[in-house]
Amino acid sequence: METGQTVVLLNLQNLYESLYDALNQYYVTLGGQNYVDLGLGTHRVKCRVHQNFRLIIIEEKEVVYEQFPIPLINRKEV
Repeated sequence: METGQTVVLLNLQNLYESLYDALNQYYVTLGGQNYVDLGLGTHRVKCRVHQNFRLIIIEEKEVVYEQFPIPLINRKEV
């Protein structure tokens, strides 16, 4: 996120829910930089988000519709 690179996540269902704020683009701006909270279990960290950062999630369509929570599906292009 900090470097502005594109990140591709493939078959990482356990990680997706921790990215709600990033997928919502719910950023906090401090000193001209955007930050997002990432939830990792009970731990939360603020991560700087570069303006060129892109997140691509690749998953089987059936897995998305059968296993993903609806709010998470609503944050993606399927």
